[in-house]
Amino acid sequence: MAHPIVSLAKRRGFYWPAFEIYQGVGGLYDLGPLGARLQQELVDLWRSTYVLPEGFLEVDTPTLGPEVLFRASGHLGEFADLLVCCRSCQEPFRADHLLEGVHPNPEALPAPEVDGLLVQHKVRCPRCGASSFDPARPFNLMFQSNFGPIPGRFAYLRPETAQGIFANFPALYRLHRKRLPFGVAQVGRAYRNEISPRQGLLRLREFGQMEVEYFHGPTPADKDHPRFGEIAADLTSLVPAPAAGTPAAPVAVTFQQAVDRHIVAHRLIAYHLARVQQFLLRAGIPAERLRFRQHEADEMAHYALDCWDAEVLLEAGWVEVVGIADRGCFDLEQHQKASGISMEAERILAEPREEEVTEVIPNFATLGPSFKGKAKAIGEALRSLDHAVLAGPITLTLEGGEEVVIRSDHFSLSTRKERRTVEPFLPHVVEPSFGLSRILYCVLETCYQVEVSPSESDAEQGTSEPEDGEGSAAGGYVRLRLPPVIAPTKVGVFPLMDRDGLTELALQAERRAIAEGLSAFVDTSQSIGRRYARADEVGVPFCITIDYQTKEDGTVTLRHRDTRTQERHSIVDALLAVAAAVRKPVSFGRGT
Repeated sequence: MAHPIVSLAKRRGFYWPAFEIYQGVGGLYDLGPLGARLQQELVDLWRSTYVLPEGFLEVDTPTLGPEVLFRASGHLGEFADLLVCCRSCQEPFRADHLLEGVHPNPEALPAPEVDGLLVQHKVRCPRCGASSFDPARPFNLMFQSNFGPIPGRFAYLRPETAQGIFANFPALYRLHRKRLPFGVAQVGRAYRNEISPRQGLLRLREFGQMEVEYFHGPTPADKDHPRFGEIAADLTSLVPAPAAGTPAAPVAVTFQQAVDRHIVAHRLIAYHLARVQQFLLRAGIPAERLRFRQHEADEMAHYALDCWDAEVLLEAGWVEVVGIADRGCFDLEQHQKASGISMEAERILAEPREEEVTEVIPNFATLGPSFKGKAKAIGEALRSLDHAVLAGPITLTLEGGEEVVIRSDHFSLSTRKERRTVEPFLPHVVEPSFGLSRILYCVLETCYQVEVSPSESDAEQGTSEPEDGEGSAAGGYVRLRLPPVIAPTKVGVFPLMDRDGLTELALQAERRAIAEGLSAFVDTSQSIGRRYARADEVGVPFCITIDYQTKEDGTVTLRHRDTRTQERHSIVDALLAVAAAVRKPVSFGRGT
């Protein structure tokens, strides 16, 4: 049974299934006016608490990428789920979804074990009830398209935003003045052709991501962070990968203890776990419903050396919302091999040393006749290649996607001795990847509260029996206790009566609030109590009431959603109080 927030979200304009007039498409949802604004507030919070304080660069790269990019990244070969089809009704299913409750980690099982467990436990088709399935087989989750009309020029929608960052590493490293470490952030859409997306915003075919690639050196000394001390004493809940044959068990530790006890591999991973925790807590996820679970070896992504998932406890169970992966140098190494372009960084040597250096010398005497006007561009491309990839004929991709075959007589290799003052190396990467759509849903569900009965003061104003289901649920009065910092609407402005100039004063107050950067709205319909109920239901943290006293002395009533207290202020002071609460610094840690 769906959580009540799903009904509220559709009715009040947070989100709903896309293309409903055509019976919809699984795994696609539209964000309504409140949902779109909530998503932007989450992005702004992420930037203000995680991106800007860390000095990360930010980029925006295409959602479409060429085949060579995703072949190099491993996604064309490795990015797949196991698919099974019911032999009776031919309905497709993700195999691990059918085995939930049968195996503790079905996502990590190979196909033969999946087939055996389906038979052994007589798993039935959720659609028709039959208990016979075709053999499990890999199903690649990439969406394929084409670049233009030329056959074979395949394009793919990105399954993560990360590869656009990795492909840009040489330029970003230069822009950061060739200094490590540094982080690069990106917000955007990602696409995964899910087999059977049936979990609302938790499993989508198109979804929002916020990702950071944190580039650093490969030595143990590089696995630290200069600001680790700021988060060392914060408490967290960790579920380390268990030893074979033992169940996973959560532990409550500080981040310092997590490193000292070797629960977390190094301080750099621990630092990013802490910053992820800070963001999620400030977004409204309750501390008691948040944990970090380490991936077991057989569920690790093809690029990961280590991975921790931030998980939120929902009505449906623990749900991953952020993955914090140690990707090592996998991605940069793969793109260097595939492109022939160096992805290396440099560090200054303590003492200079002499080394043999081999460089590529284009042979324009053969390049000219072979490639005519393209010879110069090809020559420059050859100079940038690692000589190791030029052992035999190679295919070089020019700007625009054209591929040319380079023969051994198109270049020569020159070796000389060179005095080295720097040492090249491939940087390593820690990647915190935030599922924006999932976080949005988790915030809505965990902030949804039903009270058995409203407070006495609200009941007197009429909120105990809201009309048309607004502000009510089957058991009580609904408050969506979104933190003010992410609430889509910060303040509601209500004239006591829709007459006698009160509405004009409310509109003036609304304009003043918007001028101060506070999203606001005016509501004149029904009683004040019912307007409070509607505002509470969509998470408006503050309401300002304009009454007849306002006409006399300019004061208004400021109501706080969570405490239900009411205060009398001038309109200026009321808006200042709202602004202060919205921008109020918070204590991020869980304490010690």
